[in-house]
Amino acid sequence: MSKKKHIIKKEQIISLLEQTKYLEISSFHNALKQLFTPYQIELIIKKSKKETLSKTDREVFSRIVRKKLFALANEQLFQIAQRIAHE
Repeated sequence: MSKKKHIIKKEQIISLLEQTKYLEISSFHNALKQLFTPYQIELIIKKSKKETLSKTDREVFSRIVRKKLFALANEQLFQIAQRIAHE
């Protein structure tokens, strides 16, 4: 009987972890959609997977996407955004 209870709890924990992971991914994707076009998101995914980009993709990435990513990576900008967003 106690083993069954343990299994149920373990399944519940796994389910909760899966839901949390889904929410994190969903939240991440929603944040990307706020800042990037679907095409730019596709380029970010390709670049993160180290896939080869076409010449046009490389140009768009370096001209537009990289600049946005550098701005997002700026620690001061991040801190200001955190402070203002949580007011």
